[in-house]
Amino acid sequence: MRLVSILFIMCCLSIQAQESEKKKKDLPFNITIANAPDNVYTRSLPATFITTFPENDTIPNSFAINGYIGLSREFNNFEFMATAELHRNTLISSKQFTQQYGIVGKYYTNFNLFSIPWIITPEVSIKYSEDKINDKKGMQVLGYIPIEYDLASGNKFLNLLEPGGIFPGESSNVSKWIQIKHTNSFGLEFINYEDILLFNASFSLELYPLSGLLKKQFGQFNILQLRYSIVERAKLNDQETDVFVGTFRSFAANLQYKVDPKGNTALSLGYEYNTGGNPLKGLADTSFGQLKLSIKANFN
Repeated sequence: MRLVSILFIMCCLSIQAQESEKKKKDLPFNITIANAPDNVYTRSLPATFITTFPENDTIPNSFAINGYIGLSREFNNFEFMATAELHRNTLISSKQFTQQYGIVGKYYTNFNLFSIPWIITPEVSIKYSEDKINDKKGMQVLGYIPIEYDLASGNKFLNLLEPGGIFPGESSNVSKWIQIKHTNSFGLEFINYEDILLFNASFSLELYPLSGLLKKQFGQFNILQLRYSIVERAKLNDQETDVFVGTFRSFAANLQYKVDPKGNTALSLGYEYNTGGNPLKGLADTSFGQLKLSIKANFN
């Protein structure tokens, strides 16, 4: 519960930081709260939390939390981040309780190809993981190579394909009715205590219906969000394992509110349905739906 309390404190601090942004000095590091620090896909998802406190003392409290806190610093083309994360769910039949601590390193480089400025950001994550449900602990080493390009290229078709970008822009008439965002990631994952090497392909598609029309009423774009995510894993070596290796799917419908004008901190309330498992986080193959409170924050 200690890490749960820290996440709540960081949520409050992130909101207070936005209020004091006009008079603050830059912090020596960035503070991030999101779902998991593994790659650009998991960092695009918010941290989630839900809990119940029964009045009957014979019934234990129940909760689900998936999130991390990261402290990062950039040095020229390098970025390093120290992370602490908690993935716990007592509301489902296959209980989940995994704590992880690690470091993420990223290197930014770019080159021109076909008159397009491409950006490659290889990143490596090394973490210690402890699965308290299955009594498994040890190291995980994750490597990914996101490929993007510079939006300043002005190519409208490429702008549509840009991971993490929202299309069309707020100035477009189409944005009144819908906006689209997607994120993807590909890489390798090695779980040392299982001695298995995995290939990971992740994709997330977000739709913002009536984005511009809702902005007229509530003062913000992207209030209503529909998201579909899929993560596909395949084992690359012959090592036998009892952890789930396969497909994880998620569908979510959220109402979100941006705390600051830049959208660095956003709160959301919604429903999410998940099916599949995640060997990195100690989640067995299962299906469940849940109402959830979410936060995604990044400030310095």
